[in-house]
Amino acid sequence: MPDSLPFAKDRQPEYLEVQERRPLSKWEFATLFLKQEGKCAVCGSRLEQGKVRDEHLHALNLGGGNELTNRALWCLDCTKPKDAEDKARIAKGKRLRKETCTGPRQKITSRGFQKRPDGVKHQWPKRKLGQ
Repeated sequence: MPDSLPFAKDRQPEYLEVQERRPLSKWEFATLFLKQEGKCAVCGSRLEQGKVRDEHLHALNLGGGNELTNRALWCLDCTKPKDAEDKARIAKGKRLRKETCTGPRQKITSRGFQKRPDGVKHQWPKRKLGQ
């Protein structure tokens, strides 16, 4: 399945525009299922009903699209490592597109110095040079 990708695997992601995730239609699902001969695109195990996940080979947040050449059917066990691997790159893309960390910064207030009971501010003793 990776041979049919329209881009190189080591391509730098384009962070500018992100498509919304679109679920597969019945026809698209059947097309992928027949193309993969009912097997997981990664491990080759038989796909079972209810344990199949439609996976984007190149994540949407990293510049991938919803076209069939960028999608494959994976078993649930195979999607876990990819999700963990993509998480850091997706977070970076969101930061670069300014989707996160854009709120106003909070002012950090100082606790200040303790006040003496007599109301006098604390001052360090003055030293003379050479002593």
